[in-house]
Amino acid sequence: GQYRLFQAGVSLPQLGASLGATDGKGKPITPQRGQLNATGGLDLTRLAHACNAYHQQRLRRELMVLDGRGLVNPAWKQSIERLLAPQTEMGRKLAAGTAFLVRIGRYGSADSKTLTGEGVASIKIMGARVGGKQQFTFESTTKTVWLAAQEETAQKHLIPFGWAIVEIDPKEDSPSLKMWCEQWRGQHSSGSADLEQIRRQLAQQREEAERQKQNDQIAARQQAEQQAAQAQAEAAKAAARAQLSAQGQTIEQLRERCEQWFNQLAPKGNFKKIAPDANKAGLYQEATHLVNQALASPDWSASDKAALAEMLETCLPQIVQPWDAKEQRKKLKFNALRGVG
Repeated sequence: GQYRLFQAGVSLPQLGASLGATDGKGKPITPQRGQLNATGGLDLTRLAHACNAYHQQRLRRELMVLDGRGLVNPAWKQSIERLLAPQTEMGRKLAAGTAFLVRIGRYGSADSKTLTGEGVASIKIMGARVGGKQQFTFESTTKTVWLAAQEETAQKHLIPFGWAIVEIDPKEDSPSLKMWCEQWRGQHSSGSADLEQIRRQLAQQREEAERQKQNDQIAARQQAEQQAAQAQAEAAKAAARAQLSAQGQTIEQLRERCEQWFNQLAPKGNFKKIAPDANKAGLYQEATHLVNQALASPDWSASDKAALAEMLETCLPQIVQPWDAKEQRKKLKFNALRGVG
C-alpha cells in the first residue's frame, strides 16, 4: 500500500543494426521490426502491453486459486479487481500501455518469474532430505504459495506478496491508486507511519547532500581560483625579481626571510621577536652586515642602497624588539644609505 514508493529511470537501446540476427539454429535472437519503434529502438509502450498480458493473467489465476481455497482476503481481492477493472482510471492506463503490472521480490511466486507451459517452465521444487541429501525436482508449476498475514497462525484473510504497478513518466497524481494505497496501508501496515517518516528523512538527507555537494563545488572552485591567483602572483614576483640587479635580489631575499619570521610570531606560530644585537647571529646581524657591505662596495648603486634602507625600516620593526626608531636609524645608517648628509 505504498503510493509511488520508488522512482527509477530506464534507458532503452537502439537495436536497428541488430535486426535479423539469429542463433546457430536459425532462430531469431533480436526483436523483429514490428517490435521496434520508427527509429529502431525498443518501444516502452509495447513492452508495457507484453508485461500486462503476462502478469494480469497470473494475477487473475492466483486470485481465483486463493479464493477457491478460502485463503485470500476477500475485501482485498475485490478492491484489486475494482482498481484494475477496464473502465477505471488504472484499467485505462494499463490498456494504453502507460502503466503495467509487475511482480517483484523473493516471495512473489516462481510462477511469476518463469515462462509458462508444460515442459517450458522449469521450477525447482525442493523435497525431503534422503540420506542427508536434499532432494528436488523440476516442475512446470510451483507447489508453494507465500502469503502475508496479520497474525502468525492466520489461515484466512491473507494477501499475496510482491504485486506492484509501474507508471511510465506520470505527469500528475493517480487519485484512484493513491486512495487505494491509503486505504490498505492504514488497515494492514502497522509500520506505515515509520515508513513515511523515513521517506521524509531520506528526502531531507538528499537535500542536505545536494547542498553539501554545491558547497564543496564552490569551495573547490574558490580554492582553485586562489591557487591560480597565488601562482600568478608568484610568477609576477619571479619576473620582477629577474629584472633586479644582484644587489636588489639580495635585498628581496632578506625581505622574504623577515616576512617569514613575522608570519611565525605568536599567535600564528611559536617564534619570538629578536633582539637588536649585531653581535648575535640572526636577521638583525645579517641586516647590519648587508648595510656595511652596501656602503663599502662600489657595486651597490644609489637606488639599491636606498631600497635597502626602505626595506629595513619597514620590515625590521615588525620582528625586532625593542625597536627605537631614532636609535636604529643611526645604527643601521639609513641616512647614509639614502645619501643624506
